[in-house]
Amino acid sequence: MQIIHPGVLFDSGIETIYGPSNIINPISNKTMKELTKDDILKIENDYLNAAIRAKKSGFDGIDLHCAHLSILNQFLSPAFNKRNDEYGGNDENKVRIIIEIIQKIRKVVGNDFIISVKINVNDGIENGINENILLTACKLIEKAGADLIQTSGNWPQHKVKPKNPIFYKETKKISENVNIPVVLIGGIRDMETMEDILKESNIQYFGIGRPLVCEPDLVKRWENGERCKSKCIGCNGCAKNLAHTCVIYKNK
Repeated sequence: MQIIHPGVLFDSGIETIYGPSNIINPISNKTMKELTKDDILKIENDYLNAAIRAKKSGFDGIDLHCAHLSILNQFLSPAFNKRNDEYGGNDENKVRIIIEIIQKIRKVVGNDFIISVKINVNDGIENGINENILLTACKLIEKAGADLIQTSGNWPQHKVKPKNPIFYKETKKISENVNIPVVLIGGIRDMETMEDILKESNIQYFGIGRPLVCEPDLVKRWENGERCKSKCIGCNGCAKNLAHTCVIYKNK
């Protein structure tokens, strides 16, 4: 189960939006209210309680969402985190809230419950997360007890569409600096690409999203020996609303 505090993503119609620092949100231009230490502790405990509910409900683990400008991503991002206390300033402090959440969850759920962390390799905004913060965060996330790391980012805000797989370069770098499995997500479309990446990097897993909306049986066909490339063109129709607006799916 993926667990997320949306932060600035939950901006529409809300009078007060909280964030790491009292700054103008670069997305909505509204001024955010800085979280107090008591607020941070409450958020940490909310994540813990959500993980406990997930385990009681029968889930094998949780995915801690620290990407896409969610509240945990904001603590990692210099664009949002201007604090000078133990939750801001140097790179280690920016990761602190995430580390404390992982440690609290691990202590309660035990070692047989998966803790995954989804992290931005770029924020798609000026002065966002950088490589030093990213690698520091991933090393500390591993040390805190996470089982795997999966990468993501905010490429839709970039003017130039990157080559696929989207986050390969950054994910490869992370895989060289941690010992837990790293998951590459974004633009995975064919078996040959995955096999090449497995051979030339420490990346061990792949995440596939949009192609499975377009072709729900794709992995099964690969398993049965087909070598076809996904028909998905990355139109993002599947992400725009709850209806099936995938160009390929609609035209079947």
